[in-house]
Amino acid sequence: EGRKVNYIHVRGLEVVKSSTCNIAKKCQQELIDHLLKKNHTDEYYQSWIGSLKSAVFTDINSEDLSLRIKVSKNLDTYKNITLPVILARKRKKRERGLLLNEIDYIVTSTTPTLDCVETADFKGKFDKTYYWNRIILPPLIRILKVVHPHINWNQYKINKKGQLKLLLE
Repeated sequence: EGRKVNYIHVRGLEVVKSSTCNIAKKCQQELIDHLLKKNHTDEYYQSWIGSLKSAVFTDINSEDLSLRIKVSKNLDTYKNITLPVILARKRKKRERGLLLNEIDYIVTSTTPTLDCVETADFKGKFDKTYYWNRIILPPLIRILKVVHPHINWNQYKINKKGQLKLLLE
């Protein structure tokens, strides 16, 4: 026998991961709420994704964009030298030791190479294409593909020129 409750317990999705930026969490939570509490059509979700892409980056702050990585071992033992590891090494050198094992950072550019800054050093410039195509849209697509598998959700990625792909592939 069950009882009605007005909350959802989520595990394993970006909405509960500490490494995911807040804007991606908000978008995923909004999608989950829509799917479970309302009965919308395919067209509604296609329109929602299109309008979300336009609106998601308005009135945004560093806390919405900040990604987090945990540095759990000695910095010299990492085989793959990722940008967060480079940031941790810089912080360690600057502070003469790594006081915190978590690095909060924001991706500022992907061309010609991936670049990021610690959240505390953020000056307002970030790579919208990276955030949309790599951080925000993929978790939404994973959910939408289950509910609406016949729609090509990849059509809502931003192309290299920064424009939203609206034509069906």
